[in-house]
Amino acid sequence: MRIVDDTASLRNITANLVDGSIAVNGDVSTKGAVPNFNMDLNLKSLDIAKSFQGLELLRNLAPIVEALQGKLTTDLKLQGNLNEDLTPQLQTLAGNAFAQILGAEVDPEKTPLLAKLDERLTFVNLDDLDLNDLKTYLTFNAGRVEVKPFNFNVKGINVTAGGSHGFDMSMDYDLTLDIPAEFLGSSLSGVLSKLTSQELANTSVPLPVGISGNFRNPNISLNMDQAVNSLTQSIIDKQKDNLKEKGKDILTGIITGNRGNQADTTATGQQSTTDTIPASERDKVKDAARDILGGILGGRKKKTDTVE
Repeated sequence: MRIVDDTASLRNITANLVDGSIAVNGDVSTKGAVPNFNMDLNLKSLDIAKSFQGLELLRNLAPIVEALQGKLTTDLKLQGNLNEDLTPQLQTLAGNAFAQILGAEVDPEKTPLLAKLDERLTFVNLDDLDLNDLKTYLTFNAGRVEVKPFNFNVKGINVTAGGSHGFDMSMDYDLTLDIPAEFLGSSLSGVLSKLTSQELANTSVPLPVGISGNFRNPNISLNMDQAVNSLTQSIIDKQKDNLKEKGKDILTGIITGNRGNQADTTATGQQSTTDTIPASERDKVKDAARDILGGILGGRKKKTDTVE
């Protein structure tokens, strides 16, 4: 550490901390009316449970870690003002963090947020929440933490989460769960019967979930209407595609004359197909098919023959 012009410069300071390690580089200045700091912190393989109990900063940056058991690695860039005892003024903090969770297990009952989510999302079990090797990026300023959207898995269900929370524990987060369509069966009143068993097995639907309130008293809202509408539209689109394919097959048969083919036997005894429609008649069929297509796709009127 070097002190020059009322500023303490810390370089390559390392220490063991809560079963992991910390490396510090930065400056602390008392030159102005309010002391301030600027720090780069590298926290490696910290025990999450012990860190949550001993580090106030971590509790404010990521309250959700209260429910985790495992290791945390993060790079933090921090700056802000200091109190008279040189502790950070949380409302003045600015910076960013890249965090990685290693080997984490989840206990939903340890935090009201996960407990209420577990209660509302009856089709998933948060005990199966897989946060191993989860990576996320945080930015913070003026007492609020912004979390860039990240993905995790709950026993085969992909979840995308993102939003923000404050150091006052208020929060505003959005989740999207890609759930199997069959989970909405009771809400669709037979619409799922339009899908084949294979389509049903391969179809998922995004379920939006809003989280507000605060970490101790969260509000959870499931937008089931949007999920049902999304799935219904997906089924309609599949039916349209199926009809288009059937229409193409029919028109192809008309244009090529395959619908008038009949079997014939050649001198070699092998079966072949020969077109029984005369060339002049086949041209008329093609013209008629093109006119039908034009009327469907472009609003054109069909040609009419004039009998003299």
